[in-house]
Amino acid sequence: MASLENKVIIITGTSSGIGAQTALYLSQYKPRLVLVARRQELLEKVAAQCKDKGLPQDKILILPADLSKMEDLDKIVSETIKKFGQIDVLVNNAAAMAGMTGVGKYTPEAYQKIMDVNLKAPMFLSQAAVPHLKKTKGSIINISSTAATEATPFFTIYCASKAGLDQFTKCLALELAPFDVRVNSIRPGLILTDTMTSIPNMAEKVRMKEMGKSSQPLRGAGEGVDIAKIVKFLASDDAGFMTGESMYVDGGRHLIGASASVKMG
Repeated sequence: MASLENKVIIITGTSSGIGAQTALYLSQYKPRLVLVARRQELLEKVAAQCKDKGLPQDKILILPADLSKMEDLDKIVSETIKKFGQIDVLVNNAAAMAGMTGVGKYTPEAYQKIMDVNLKAPMFLSQAAVPHLKKTKGSIINISSTAATEATPFFTIYCASKAGLDQFTKCLALELAPFDVRVNSIRPGLILTDTMTSIPNMAEKVRMKEMGKSSQPLRGAGEGVDIAKIVKFLASDDAGFMTGESMYVDGGRHLIGASASVKMG
């Protein structure tokens, strides 16, 4: 088993969902984790859960940050170096989905919010981290989506942002290959995050589960840990000869064209 022990891993969007589940799953391998999200109280909750998994407090750094602000992106890198002295893995996980609507109703503000978090932040956070990743021959892991390749009505801006993220992954992989820095992305399908499972509307919760069954042949909707396991693999030396890859982790969703089974209106 390839070791992650003492590797410094930055994960954005760790206050909930896939980011939180990834932090918890990786904790058992004793890395040094940098937890990034906007709300400090939620980060502290995840940090406490990581400690419960056996990760010592001195191996956890909490960094509240707004990824739409360039100064916060620089702060994430500088504070990580100040605390741990290196960066081995950057996981660009945070994502925005606000303003999902049709062509007649989306706005420049919704476009900017989604693009700032989903594409601009990974690009410029990676830029800030690259000098340090070159020193450690590290890895960048971008959490993309099946939406990068799957045309879904009313999700136009989100789909465009994730397609851009995958193309950024490939271009950066080629650019950094001479330095032994790997860049890969993961395309999750429908994942039942804690946000979704806490939906008070039972009918909506049932609808989400049924959508998973109809669009993802293998087990329906996935869980955050399904993505966390692939993050662990890509972060480790087991994936040492992989770069520029976009991996579907979607229960076979991409095989059947999931948007055909989604009724939007």
